[in-house]
Amino acid sequence: MLSQYAKNQVQTYRKRVGKLGTLRERLDALVSMRNDEGYMAQLCLEDNGDFLFVENYCPIACVAASCDSLCDGELNMSQRLGRRRGGARTPRPGGKWCSL
Repeated sequence: MLSQYAKNQVQTYRKRVGKLGTLRERLDALVSMRNDEGYMAQLCLEDNGDFLFVENYCPIACVAASCDSLCDGELNMSQRLGRRRGGARTPRPGGKWCSL
């Protein structure tokens, strides 16, 4: 069930984001979609020019704390969407939940 949900998410995101030109436009659209889902997402520009995608809140955190596959699915989705950093979905200092 989780893998099908992740596939559907990727398809939905690609439909909306894939139509846009620049990387910045695509990432801004992804931020908007994640905000619609309650993640309070933002895009930060790092000193080296890389983008950092940050989610300041996780609406699934309570469930994800006892079910690693939820976060694994989110990370897999991020990688399938082509986020180069890939990293890990890890809690960040100052109340920020995840960064990719």
